Amino acid sequence: MSPEARTKLVRLLLISGGVAVADQVVKLLVNAGVEMGRRIPVVAGFFDLTHWHNQGGAFGLLASQGPAVRGFFFFFLSFLAVVLLAYLYRKTPAASRWFSVALCLTLGGAVGNLIDRVRLGYVDDFLLFYVNGYYWPAFNVADAAVTVGAFMLVAAFVTRRDPL
Repeated sequence: MSPEARTKLVRLLLISGGVAVADQVVKLLVNAGVEMGRRIPVVAGFFDLTHWHNQGGAFGLLASQGPAVRGFFFFFLSFLAVVLLAYLYRKTPAASRWFSVALCLTLGGAVGNLIDRVRLGYVDDFLLFYVNGYYWPAFNVADAAVTVGAFMLVAAFVTRRDPL
């Protein structure tokens, strides 16, 4: 294995694997310690730990559809995203650290939520941010990694450079 290939494999395992494992471990802890629907204030007026099953996608997309439609749609979409991200990562030079890290974060998050969809048929969400009665939908570690990775990808495309 070439040094570049080794670097890429280590980066992939550490970042993508780390995100997926961290996501699953935290979800297990939340499932074991927080009752469904309960909110535990962490920073009063801003952040609560909660426990919620998201039957739909981002922002509850398709949550009202039947389980068969949701299950097929989100499994297919997640699987397609994982394949596409893995392909892009494979084609990205190891020297493109910013782009590689962005792809790894996004891939790890996609895998974390795909595991939930396959195993449970829904995704566990537990992070709830709000200010003055305005709430951001609850999300999880995988969602956060996908969001950060996506912003990094957009930044790389907009600036056309690798900041790392």
